[in-house]
Amino acid sequence: RLGTGVFQGLCQRLQQRLSQERDKGRNAFRVRREALERLGLPEVRQHRLKRLREEERAWAAELQQREQILPDVQPVVVLRVEAGDG
Repeated sequence: RLGTGVFQGLCQRLQQRLSQERDKGRNAFRVRREALERLGLPEVRQHRLKRLREEERAWAAELQQREQILPDVQPVVVLRVEAGDG
């Protein structure tokens, strides 16, 4: 029970950081897409836009995977208690 608050706080901070990263990444891909749409021959432009879409899908999948939070409990101290005389 004591660790629940700490875990929830860590989860919240992680979600905030991932949200900021998501916004920043979406903006970066939008800027790159807009730049590609203005430059080059149509065939080259389409090829580059396709590569950008693939890169954006991979980025989104990686970010989604990082959003999966699984608690990991590791023992700090292991004690062995034995019955004694008395």
